[in-house]
Amino acid sequence: MVFPSFSPFMGNDYTLIGFIVIVLGGLGHPVGALVGALLFGITEQVSVVFFSPSIATICGFALMVATIFIRPSGLFGRQALR
Repeated sequence: MVFPSFSPFMGNDYTLIGFIVIVLGGLGHPVGALVGALLFGITEQVSVVFFSPSIATICGFALMVATIFIRPSGLFGRQALR
């Protein structure tokens, strides 16, 4: 086989990346998820060039935390009216 064998524990990384992308784009907004995925991917790949791959994951988390501080509803999310 070209790829390594499958394991039940190999989905954790992809689940975490999916969570970050959805939070970046805003919950319930598909275009926001697409833009969040592009932003996350560009951030992670640029940080791989300048830093180590483990630091690239941390940069993705830092992007999510910065987005939550600046816009708690996400990039394309709407503020809930009370």
